[in-house]
Order: sequence, then C-alpha cells, then structure tokens
Amino acid sequence: MGKLIYFDAFSGVSGDMTLGALLHAGMPLDYLKAELAKLGVANYHLEMNRVEQHGISGIKLDVILEQPELETQRHLREILAIIENSALIDRVKDRASRIFRALAEAEAQVHGVPLEQVHFHEVGAVDAIVDIVGTCLGFEYFEIEHFYCSALPLGSGFVNTAHGILPVPAPATLQLLANAGAILSPQVTLSNGSQYPARSEMVTPTGAAIVTTLCRFTQPAMQLEKIGYGFGSREFDWLNALRLWLGEPLPETETHKTIQLTQESLTSDPFEHDEICGLETNLDDMSAEGLGYLMDKLLAEGALDVYFSPIQMKKNRPGVMLGVLANTSDEARIAELILKETSAFGVRVSQYRRYKAGRNFREVEVAGSKVRLKLKFLNGIAVEAVPEYEDVAAIARRTKRPFREIYEAAKNTAEIKNPPPA
Repeated sequence: MGKLIYFDAFSGVSGDMTLGALLHAGMPLDYLKAELAKLGVANYHLEMNRVEQHGISGIKLDVILEQPELETQRHLREILAIIENSALIDRVKDRASRIFRALAEAEAQVHGVPLEQVHFHEVGAVDAIVDIVGTCLGFEYFEIEHFYCSALPLGSGFVNTAHGILPVPAPATLQLLANAGAILSPQVTLSNGSQYPARSEMVTPTGAAIVTTLCRFTQPAMQLEKIGYGFGSREFDWLNALRLWLGEPLPETETHKTIQLTQESLTSDPFEHDEICGLETNLDDMSAEGLGYLMDKLLAEGALDVYFSPIQMKKNRPGVMLGVLANTSDEARIAELILKETSAFGVRVSQYRRYKAGRNFREVEVAGSKVRLKLKFLNGIAVEAVPEYEDVAAIARRTKRPFREIYEAAKNTAEIKNPPPA
C-alpha cells in the first residue's frame, strides 16, 4: 500500500529543510551521496550538522558549492536531461522531473514567456538539483506513495533575486501555490507579541515546487512511525524547522480512532463518498507493449485505476478505449500524461461521485507466514475478506502448495461479521 508522509510546515518549507528532515528520520547520508552520484553532477559536497533549537534536535543540511563561479543558468531541458540521463530509478526521475516542470511552468506564467525559454537563476544551480532529486531519493528510501502537507506560512517582506528585490513570497512561489490551490496560514500575534508568519521568506520556490507537485493540503489519518526535523538557516522566536511525519496510511474507517463509533451511527451513514474523475480516449495504433507500459506509468503517477476496453472504430478498425480513474486534483496532470504517452489528440473527462464501503486491514497466519487481508465493512459489519495476492503467491511458491488452497485458507481465517476496531 506504500507509506505516507505529512509535511508539518509550521515554519515553512525549503529543499534543504526537507532533505534534513528525511536524514533525521533515518535516511542514511551514505545512501543519499551514493544515489546522488548517479546524476554525474560535480562541484559540490554535502555538509550535515546536528542542530538544537528550543530544546529540539534535528539536522541542518547544506549543499556547499566548491566553485560557485562555475555555476551558470540552466534551462528546463538541460535539467531534465541531467535527470533523465542518470542511472537513477525511473520513479525518482519521474518525480524530480515533475517538480522541476511545475516550477518552470510557474516561472513561465510569472514572466510571460514560453516554457522552453524559462531559465533558472536561484533554483537552477547544483544545490537545487541536489535538493529536489535528493528529496525524491528520500521518498523512495522510505517507500512513500502518499503525500500530504499542512497549511503554509508564507512570511512577508522582500527578498533579493536575480530579477532584483521582490516581495515575499517570491512570485514563482506564489504562482506554484495558486496553481495547486494550496492552503495558507493566517497572520497571527503570538503570546510573546511576535508576528507569525515571520517577516522573512518561509516558503522557497524549491520547497513550494515539492509540496505543490506531490501533496494534498490536508492532515491525513495515519499510523505514525517516524518523525524528522530539518532546520532552516534563520532563527525565529519559534522553532525554525520542517517536521516530517512518516507512517502507514489508515483506511477511511479509522480516520478518527478516538471517536467511539456506535452501531447506530454506523448504520445511519454506512457509506463514505468522494468525487473522482474519469478520463477516456480511443486508440487504434498502439502496440500491446506500449499499452502495457502506459498502464504501469499511469498507476505509478497516481491513477486510481486503469483499464482497456475493446472497441470498433472508424474505417472498421479494431481498437481499445483507454479508461482512467483519478482524483480530481490529478485530472490535468493525468490528461497531460495520456496526451504525451499516446497518439491521442484529445481526452474526454467525466466527473463521478464514488461511494465506498468501509475497509480495514488485518494479518492472519497461514503455513507459518503472514498474509494481509483487506476487510470490507457494511453498516459496521465485516462482510468480505480479500487476501493480498503477493503474500499468497509467496507462500504458494515456498510451500509448493496450490495458490487457491493458500488463498482460501487465508480467507477462512478472517473474522467476518465483527465490527471494525474503534
């Protein structure tokens, strides 16, 4: 199911704060260095220091340029080429490229130029490439698949940029937040009289690009496992750190575990529902291999489901209809991916309301090994148990017993018709 990460950005977010928090949460520095070496980028080294502020310890990470005068402006295509030509795994490449592309799109909007003319100043140097790719390596190390972020404190004042003195937040930062519909923290006065957010840049363009590209702006239901603190450079009247929460996502039925659900309340509202979108396009000139790759790519990019239906098209050509279900927040990104990866000239989009039965996860033991079960609940009663394929297959291979035998044994051990744990 993949792990979950929550950006508790009470003091803002930047690329180096994110990397520091991932290291503090347990990502080995040697792993980070070895993987970053696959980029083939030189002229820098990493400096990691343990820091304590307000009695809280964490990591301050700096990317030190060894010869800053050698650094030049880079266009998007140059940065994407560095990433694509590296020996990094595809998911790291894809996430890092998406983050840089989102940043470039925001810059293009702000400056009123075509995307291919965008060149990066502050964020185009080696340190930004290391921050963004390194962050994606951290996500891969912790097997993160679900991303969330708190409201963001933007700060105020002015900042020096390659375009001169500009207001905080920087225009590219603000455009990224607007494009994503990010939630922002209000201005408040703290008990000691300090103004929060600070009169300083608290969300950098790199930090904004990371969270707006990957995160939903809400606090998730999760089983907390690790916490990491990544410190910023400035000192405020409060802790200047990004706090990352890492753990397991919880199913919808466990969203509020502190609330004791009664049988009556479960019966009165047995279903949860949300809004999703469906994307479709017809294809008659793609190979089976290409379609298989497309399905894998769409699922890796966050599609909820992908399916193919045989159809008969114009000129009596057999073809397939590609169908994709996705979160509404991912609609434009998934549509762009379909147009990029297929020969289609258009994508149809529909909006759906999805009703969902409650679900939970448990483990049972079969033949001396653990099997995960997905339990389906209606009106608070478990009515179906579905064993996880990978667990069943692993036991079947190890024991040389039929797959169905292991599957049924796992299913029969489920405690059906019991309410979910409160």
